[in-house]
Amino acid sequence: MEEQPQMQDADEPADSGGEGRAGGPPQVAGAQAACSEDRMTLLLRLRAQTKQQLLEYKSMVDASEEKTPEQIMQEKQIEAKIEDLENEIEEDETFNCT
Repeated sequence: MEEQPQMQDADEPADSGGEGRAGGPPQVAGAQAACSEDRMTLLLRLRAQTKQQLLEYKSMVDASEEKTPEQIMQEKQIEAKIEDLENEIEEDETFNCT
């Protein structure tokens, strides 16, 4: 957004300086074409930067959702402990019922 006023400022001297000479209009057209190419280059660069930032953000989000090996081991230990406790409860219930 900030680049646009700077480019307009650059266009103004080229327009005013080109009109005073006999070959002015082709120079103005060339300057406008160069300015258009500069804008296109800037937009393409911004697009590439935005894509890169989105990929980095996505990888950060994915990384935060993934579990570390330590977390996986803890979950497995907790699940195993829960199963052991459930089995003990079942054994106590069947032992106490008879």
